[in-house]
Amino acid sequence: MDYVFKVSWSPAKPTVFAAALSSGSVLLYDLSVNKREPVINLRDISKLSASQSALTLRFNKKQNDLLACAFSGTVINIYQLSPGLVERNLAETKVIESILESSS
Repeated sequence: MDYVFKVSWSPAKPTVFAAALSSGSVLLYDLSVNKREPVINLRDISKLSASQSALTLRFNKKQNDLLACAFSGTVINIYQLSPGLVERNLAETKVIESILESSS
């Protein structure tokens, strides 16, 4: 079973959030692209052992394209995110509004 240890919304883009999982996966979601599936699993590009869990994560508020993640075994990775996960566009407000309307 996979547990979610931490979820954090991007300070740069309101439709993007990241999740740190016990399996070591760091999943990035962009609700303007897909509401159910992550757009990327950062574990796929990390050189971590299978036993390492992703414990916590945080977006950098000053440099919006950076995401730091701490793993078990005292490993910290800093990922540079692509512009598509950082740059805002006008359609995002409509995506958030539609999500809020459908849930009420």
